[in-house]
Amino acid sequence: MFEERVRRGAAWLDQVKPGWEQMIDIRQLNLRQFESCTIGQTFGSLTSQNLCVDRQFSIPMGFALDTPIAKFKRVLFWKRQISGYTQVQANHEYKLLTSAWIQEILRRQAASRMEKSIIEKVNTEA
Repeated sequence: MFEERVRRGAAWLDQVKPGWEQMIDIRQLNLRQFESCTIGQTFGSLTSQNLCVDRQFSIPMGFALDTPIAKFKRVLFWKRQISGYTQVQANHEYKLLTSAWIQEILRRQAASRMEKSIIEKVNTEA
């Protein structure tokens, strides 16, 4: 559901901060929180807030959701229903988005470990 957006966001991060995936603690990753989202863990929560407010950037890059609830501050819509879209639905979608990021990060971390292993093997054989 969110995989393509996440791939675009990961490609952008590759350009601006190579190796960003090594900085992410997937146990703490939560796309709902500025300080623990992908950008927050890479650059800090202030940068995350600034980038995620720009919804034309953050939604296609997989850093935010395009939902009726996402357009309001969390405090205002807690346990409320907006246009038939509930907090439970928003929570579920953020969990899916976070899961898509975790899968991408794990894939990249595994590839990086494999690459390092191959380099070490080549260096010891030389």
